[in-house]
Amino acid sequence: MLCSHQPAANNLQARSLMVNCWPRTVVGVTAATMWVVISLGCMEIGRRLTWQNVEPQRARTLARDAMLLQKLKFRRSGGEE
Repeated sequence: MLCSHQPAANNLQARSLMVNCWPRTVVGVTAATMWVVISLGCMEIGRRLTWQNVEPQRARTLARDAMLLQKLKFRRSGGEE
């Protein structure tokens, strides 16, 4: 293993440290492409689940806000409705 403070003995040793970067191979490009596709798929699943659950959350929030507003009006009016 080459440490950061030790220079590479030759060009071949320096290149062996960058296997995933250079030279580009079919396997490396395929692996990188698959990681991008998998990442985009995960983001799309998350986006769809988020938008699927927006309406129930919005309904709960509006109901809670209405309840709190009613309680505040009741307290400010001195217990009279």
